[in-house]
Amino acid sequence: MFSSGDLVWIDFEVYGGPLDLKAAGTFRYVAAASTRAIVLAYAIGNAPAQTWHADGAMLDWDNAPDDLHTAFERGATFGAWNASFDTAVWNYATLGFPFLAPERVIDPMVQAGVSNLPTDLERASRYLGGAGKQKDGKKLIRLFSIDGASPREHPIEWEQFLAYARQDIEAMREVYRGTRPQPLQEWQQYWAFEHINRRGVVLDLPYVRRAAALAAEDGIASGRRLAELTDKAVTRVTLAKKIATWLNDNLADAAMREVLMVGVPADDEDDTDTEAEQELSVARDRIARVLAMLDAKHANGGLSLVETRAREVAAIRLYGAGAAPKKFARLEAQQVDGVLRGQYRFAGAGQTGRMTSRGAQIQNLTRDVLGEDGSAESPLVAAIAKGCDYTTLVAADPVDMPAARKLALIVRPALVAGPGKLLVWSDWSAIEARITPWLPASEGAQQVLDIFRASDRDPTLPDVYVIAAVDISHKDAREITKPERQIGKVVVLACGFGGGVGALKDMALSYRIHLDDAEARRIVDAWREANPWAREFWGAHRDGESFGLWGAAMSAWEAPGLITTAGRIAFVFRPDYLGGTLFMALPSGRLLTYPRPRWREVDVLDKRGKPTGERRAEMSFRRAHGRAKLWHGTLCENAVSGTAADILRATVTRIETIPRSPSCRSE
Repeated sequence: MFSSGDLVWIDFEVYGGPLDLKAAGTFRYVAAASTRAIVLAYAIGNAPAQTWHADGAMLDWDNAPDDLHTAFERGATFGAWNASFDTAVWNYATLGFPFLAPERVIDPMVQAGVSNLPTDLERASRYLGGAGKQKDGKKLIRLFSIDGASPREHPIEWEQFLAYARQDIEAMREVYRGTRPQPLQEWQQYWAFEHINRRGVVLDLPYVRRAAALAAEDGIASGRRLAELTDKAVTRVTLAKKIATWLNDNLADAAMREVLMVGVPADDEDDTDTEAEQELSVARDRIARVLAMLDAKHANGGLSLVETRAREVAAIRLYGAGAAPKKFARLEAQQVDGVLRGQYRFAGAGQTGRMTSRGAQIQNLTRDVLGEDGSAESPLVAAIAKGCDYTTLVAADPVDMPAARKLALIVRPALVAGPGKLLVWSDWSAIEARITPWLPASEGAQQVLDIFRASDRDPTLPDVYVIAAVDISHKDAREITKPERQIGKVVVLACGFGGGVGALKDMALSYRIHLDDAEARRIVDAWREANPWAREFWGAHRDGESFGLWGAAMSAWEAPGLITTAGRIAFVFRPDYLGGTLFMALPSGRLLTYPRPRWREVDVLDKRGKPTGERRAEMSFRRAHGRAKLWHGTLCENAVSGTAADILRATVTRIETIPRSPSCRSE
C-alpha cells in the first residue's frame, strides 16, 4: 500500500474543443489533433498543490518544473482521480512527456468506490466532510476547456481556473487519506486491467460501420411499423408513455395490464377509478414480462389479432429502445485506427469489486445467440460484411425476430483478433452456481459440489440444473426436457442467493420464461426443501441464536472488533471507520464494505409499488448514493459475486504477468 506522502498527485485540465469526451471515449478524445493538456495541477507527497501551465499552450516536458522532473526520474508512483484519463492525457496529449506506465499510477477513485463512497470527487469529498469543488468550476471548464478562451484575455478567470485545479488535488488527497488503503495485491490487479485497457481490442471496422448504418435505418423503420400497428398512436420507439398507454388500452388480459401499472399518481387522492388513474411504465423489466406472457399464450393456443399486434409492439419497444443495436455506432465513434481501448473500469461495481464497462459497454453483451445454437449468426454476419441492405436483414433467419434484436445478438463478431494474433474465447462453467455451495463449507452443500464433480468427469451424467429440475418436477433425470432444464437453471441462479418468487420470475424473464405467482411459489418451495444447506448458509439472528451469514453479520455489528464467521466468510465491525462500518472478508482476504449499517422503519409497498399504510423494520447501509437494504440475500450475492470477481482478477493478473517470448508479445 502507499501512503499519501509517497505519491505524486496529478490532475490535468485539457482543451478538447467541441469534441465530447463521453461520446468519444478517453482514447479517441486524447488522440484528436485538437486536444491538448493546458494545465497540470500537482503535489509532491504532502506538499501544497501547485499548477504548471503555458498560458493555454500544450504542456512541453522540456519546460516541466524541476520537482516534477526529479520525482519522475526517481521512479515515484503517481495518484490521479479516474487515473486512466490523466495517464492517457500524459502519454498522448502533451509534448515530450516520458511514458507513464500503468505500474506507476494508482487511482484514489477506485479506493473510494470500494468503500462505497461516491466516485465523483466532489461528492466523495463532501461525504468525508471536505469542501468539495468550486461552485464556478463547470463555468470555468467551459470557458477554457471547451470554448478555448485565451488566458491573457481572461486573467481573473484563468487564476480562478488554476485555483480550481489545485483544489481538486487537495480534495483527492484528503479522500485518499480518509479511506482504507488498498493492499499492493489489489493495485497489481488494477495495473493488469489497465494494460488490457491500453492494448484494447481490434474491431472489424467495415462490419461495424455497415451494422451501424443498418441499426440507424432500423430506427426509422421501427417508427413506421409502430405507426402501422397502432394506427399512428405511436410513431417512435422512444415514445415510452404512448406505447404504455396503447398496450394498456389494447391488452384484454388484466394480468398483462397490471404489469405495466406502477401506482396511483402521488398528487391524485381519488381512488374511485384506480385503473384509469394508474401510472404506466414500459421499463425494460416490465415490457419483457408482458412479452414473455404473450409468448407463453402464443405457445399455448394462440393470440387474438389485437394481441398479435401488441406482441409485435412490445418486441419493437423492448429491442428497439435497448442499447445493444446502438453499440455499433458507439464502437465506431470510440475506436482509434480500428482499435477500441479503455473500455473496462476496475472495481466499477464498488460493492463487490466486479469489473464494469464504460463507453461501448462490451462487457455487457446479450448472452443469447441467433438461431438454434447460434446457427443463424454466421450467415447474417457474412451478409452484413458484404454490404447487405435492410430488407435482407429483416428477411434473415429467424424471420420472426425484430431486426434490432438480430443486430443485438451479433455485436460480438465485431471484436476480432489483430494481425498475427488469435482471439480465444473462454468462460467458467456455472461459476456462481459452484461458488454458492462452496462458500458454506457444509456437508449438505458438499453434496451439490459432488454433482458438479461427477458431471465434470462424465458429461453424460445429469448436471446440477437437471438435478434441480428433478427436485422440482419429481421426474426421473432421464425424463427432464430441455425447457425443464432451463427452469432448473433459472431456479439455481435465482434462489441460490435467497431470492423468492419475485427474484425467480425476474430471472426467468431473462430466459424468456413466464411463470405465474402460484407456479413460481411452488418451484421456490420445492428448491428450498431440496437444499436446506442454502437456508442454513443465509442464516438468521433471533432469540439469542445466530447462524449463517446474517447471524454472523449481526453478531459482528453488535460486538465491535469481534470476528465472526459463516462458512468461508468472516465479518468484523469497525466503529472508527466512515461512521461505523461492517466488513465482510472473502476467502481471498479482500474486504467488502458496508458503511453505517442501521435499522430503520420503512413503508410496506404493495405489488404496484404503492404504500399499504404498514411499516416494518429494515436493516440498511450507506451506499455511494443513498441507502440500500441489507439482508441475507445481499450478503450471499455479494459473497458469491465478490469471490467470482477474485477468481477473474487473479487469473487475468497471472496471464498479464506471464513472461512472453518476442513472438507472443501482447503489445
